[in-house]
Amino acid sequence: MVRLVQVAELMEFGAGETKGGRAMTTSNVNSHVIEGYLRREQAAAFCGVSLRTLAQWQRDHLIPFVKVSHRVCLFKKADLQRSLDRFTVKAAGDIRGSA
Repeated sequence: MVRLVQVAELMEFGAGETKGGRAMTTSNVNSHVIEGYLRREQAAAFCGVSLRTLAQWQRDHLIPFVKVSHRVCLFKKADLQRSLDRFTVKAAGDIRGSA
């Protein structure tokens, strides 16, 4: 869906024309991702892990992702943050939350 919208924008606005104050070129359209979503490299940096670790988390279904095509996976920032929060280990002396 993302790709179709981007291609439609490129066809509607010819190369060199502007949309929102910036030139619409193929590289601009391809590098643009929907707000709130990250590509693999960005998601790995956001989580502070390597691409290999991110791939393992995907394979083990530890993090949610959207498979846009056979090459592109998108990760929602909020989902990544929730997944990272699940990995947080509380200290043994942490009594917050107790009545």
